[in-house]
Formats: sequence, structure tokens, C-alpha cells
Amino acid sequence: IQVEGAFAVLKEDMKLRKLKVRGKNKVLREICLFCLGYNLNRLIQREKNNRKGTTLHPLKVA
Repeated sequence: IQVEGAFAVLKEDMKLRKLKVRGKNKVLREICLFCLGYNLNRLIQREKNNRKGTTLHPLKVA
């Protein structure tokens, strides 16, 4: 829905300004590690705030 927020967190909070490796496979691996860390942080925060399993918007019934 809103990707800019995720990139802002990666750049500012996780200090991802410049990649530290060269090569397509190594760059992909490094970006995947940062994304995994971002998702783990979100999951931990959701569990801490008792919001695990909730959705942003209610599902519509057909």
C-alpha cells in the first residue's frame, strides 16, 4: 500500500545508505537480509502490542 515508509525505515533506522557488497547475487542477499530484519522488527512490535493476527481493514463479505 505504502512502500515509501518501509524504505524510510531501511534508510534512516537501519542505516542502509550504501550497499557493502558487489555483484548481483551478493546485493540481492544483502537486501533480503535487511528486509527480513525489517519484517522481524514489525512482527515483534505487533506481538508486543497484542495486534498479531489483526488486519488493517476489515474483510468484505461477498
